Amino acid sequence: GNPGIFLESNIHAREWITSATATWILNQLLTSTDPAVQDLADNYDWYILPVVNPDGLAYSKDINRMWRKNRTKHNVLCYGTDMNRNFPGHWMEGGASTNPCSDVYAGPTAGSEVETQNVMNYLIQNKDKIDFYLSFHSYGQYMLFPF
Repeated sequence: GNPGIFLESNIHAREWITSATATWILNQLLTSTDPAVQDLADNYDWYILPVVNPDGLAYSKDINRMWRKNRTKHNVLCYGTDMNRNFPGHWMEGGASTNPCSDVYAGPTAGSEVETQNVMNYLIQNKDKIDFYLSFHSYGQYMLFPF
């Protein structure tokens, strides 16, 4: 088969433009007449998850525009886990918090959130098909590489 590319977006609720970016890419892959885009569509297998964090996204649109996390209730005052920091790889390392009220709270345990588990399970099930993983974010003009 073709090399596989996995794209995900809206892992952070307030980064609305990321799901628009993912769906724009999908539309281009399906409808573009540009030979370069058609080449990408024909020679790669695409796995696109436009919204990793649907509950957080809805909350950021309806209640609190700057909401970042999911909507897991941790205690009377604090909701949400930053799912970008909830994956088991390097869990609770630099930039993560143990405080459930923090915007960068990594969760009670690695991989604790259902959204994180869904992404992990999909990737594990398709590990032999996916060669490249790209996560879209909308803060800053950066290209970040793991580790």
